[in-house]
Amino acid sequence: MRPLRRHWHAQQDEALCIAHGAQLPRLSAGLLQLGQVQQNALVNPVQRQAFAPSPTIRHYAPEVIEGLCSYVPAPDANPEEALVLYLIIFHALSVWELQHAQLPNLYPLHKGIASPTLAEAYHIRVPGSAPSLGDRSPGRPSIQVDFPEAAVLWLRPLLERYR
Repeated sequence: MRPLRRHWHAQQDEALCIAHGAQLPRLSAGLLQLGQVQQNALVNPVQRQAFAPSPTIRHYAPEVIEGLCSYVPAPDANPEEALVLYLIIFHALSVWELQHAQLPNLYPLHKGIASPTLAEAYHIRVPGSAPSLGDRSPGRPSIQVDFPEAAVLWLRPLLERYR
């Protein structure tokens, strides 16, 4: 059986205790009591308490949501803003997903064929986030976020304006 590895300061403390004739179990019990007394004696010099806000779900007024939803298909809307609003409102993309979203990278088979545009591909790719011990949600079922066919009348012109 291997002896337990001890830190150098623990070995020095044991040697010092043995040299002075102290018994280790009584000494460690005394140190434990001393630590408890010192812990109770410590006082926080700054007596400030920060209260965390209560976790509540806040909703926008329906008029605000209607205004944002009407901005998305508007022909004079900024295409980047409208696409981001669409992805947030209709697909519930998080900030991390928006930062890591990728346009479809379809490569043509021949050099004479142009790469398909976002309007032709009609989807984006959102990579899965790295696993976390604290976050147990499985995430999206697929890395490809397909746009619905029911929205093709107003979404395709938006995607065509996006460059």
